[in-house]
Amino acid sequence: MEKQRKKWYYSYPMLILTFFLFYPASLVLTILRFKDRIDQEKGYKIRSKIAFIWNMAWLVLYSMAFLEWFVDSKWEREYQKYLNEKNYSSAKEVLNSKADKDVTKDVAEKYIELWEVSEDYSGAEEVIERYSEKLSDIADFDGALEKKITEIMDEFSAEQQEKIQLILNNVDEKKKVNESLAQESAEAESRNLEESIVAASKEREAEIVAESKKQEELIAAESKKQEELTARESQEKLEKVREADIAKQEEFRNRMQEFVNEWSDESNKKLIKKLKKEDETQVKEFLLDKMKTEMRENDVLRLKNMQLYCEMYQTLYGVEDIREIINQVNQVKTLDEKLKQVQSIKIGKKSFDISKVYDSCATGEWYISQRLETKYDDTISGDIRKEVDSYRQVEGSEWVGVNVTYTMYGQDIGDEKVVFYSSQKNPFSKSGSYFLRYVESSETKTLINDNGFERTVPVYYLLDDTIDLNERYENWYRIKEEKQQEEDKLKRLVALK
Repeated sequence: MEKQRKKWYYSYPMLILTFFLFYPASLVLTILRFKDRIDQEKGYKIRSKIAFIWNMAWLVLYSMAFLEWFVDSKWEREYQKYLNEKNYSSAKEVLNSKADKDVTKDVAEKYIELWEVSEDYSGAEEVIERYSEKLSDIADFDGALEKKITEIMDEFSAEQQEKIQLILNNVDEKKKVNESLAQESAEAESRNLEESIVAASKEREAEIVAESKKQEELIAAESKKQEELTARESQEKLEKVREADIAKQEEFRNRMQEFVNEWSDESNKKLIKKLKKEDETQVKEFLLDKMKTEMRENDVLRLKNMQLYCEMYQTLYGVEDIREIINQVNQVKTLDEKLKQVQSIKIGKKSFDISKVYDSCATGEWYISQRLETKYDDTISGDIRKEVDSYRQVEGSEWVGVNVTYTMYGQDIGDEKVVFYSSQKNPFSKSGSYFLRYVESSETKTLINDNGFERTVPVYYLLDDTIDLNERYENWYRIKEEKQQEEDKLKRLVALK
């Protein structure tokens, strides 16, 4: 299909020109162009739609603005109609209806006009007050309106005059304040201008001085650059020497660490020969540093490592330099062995840490109901197991205990059951209530009653009367403190080397 030729009066420039000069012409041309869009090319058709939408949007805006103007000016026509008919009451009602929404300057002027022709000044002070209150700044009170109010001031009642005059006085005071502020602002601007001129002059002088100083600094910087270049070359040489020394030291420490890892005893003659070839001072410093690190960085002394370093030092260079350290290490070792001997306490078949037993030891009244017995199945395997158990030497004994409660009626047996393990074969003479000392454990046992019901209960370990817990704990604590004192002494000796 042959496309329609573009017409110059449909072009965008013509539409824009007529839009600003004579909008109706632009609207008509746009509608005509949009009407012929079927035969238009794709791009031209899109621009036709855009122009149409644009003009329609402005048409809607113009229509809304005209409607608003028409509605807003309706009250003026009604007012003028009633005024010409000398129907002053209706004219006042129109103004009052308008004033309910907003008392503008035009409304206020119409009120003055009505007051003068009707000679009815009632409510005048309220109108003037509402007009002044709607102003964001009372100083914006219209001068012509103020002049008209002043001219008819004598027509108001005394009470109205007092209220209106108060409003006008406030207007005058506010205008004077604003004028004063404006004058101060002008004076401040003048001062700022003078100060800016002076500052600009000083700034120029400072720029000249700075430029001169900059030239001097450039000369000094060039000189310093040469000096730094020479110093940098020297520093680089020194750094290379230092890096080589650090690398050498690192290589030595790695080699020494390998010797430490390989060390076993004095019979390791090949390793001793290698160590003898190393610098004696460096080896001594290395071993002493390892001792210091061991004492400084570890909360718990690794005694084995200290013994190893002392043994290497003694084998290579004798004991004279570290005699006190070796003696102190041996002293700590002796106390450590003593501490291990008293560290645990055995209750029957189980060993407990003495400190945990001391902290968790409990006492209480329990009812011992019976000795715990193993129930064997009435089968061949049960008989075999019973026969095997009869040949075993079982340490101690196990007993079923029930907690004791007290009520208003006396002693009673509770529901809580436990198994007490004792290192003695017969710690109880009969069933009954006993005050017991015991240690709780994480172990449990499954009990089966005569009716076949199972129940899992905790296992407690009885402290026999033969075990003096306080004495053993105090002995352990004394050795522990003594060992700690000797370790502190060892730390001081090592730190002084």
